Amino acid sequence: MSIAFISHPDCILHEMGPGHPENPERLKAIE
Repeated sequence: MSIAFISHPDCILHEMGPGHPENPERLKAIE
């Protein structure tokens, strides 16, 4: 299985709201 991770620095600026699994801290952790 292949996985692609595509990101841009602006993605860190996108706030989904409290408790949402996709948050800036998670993006920083997997980069």
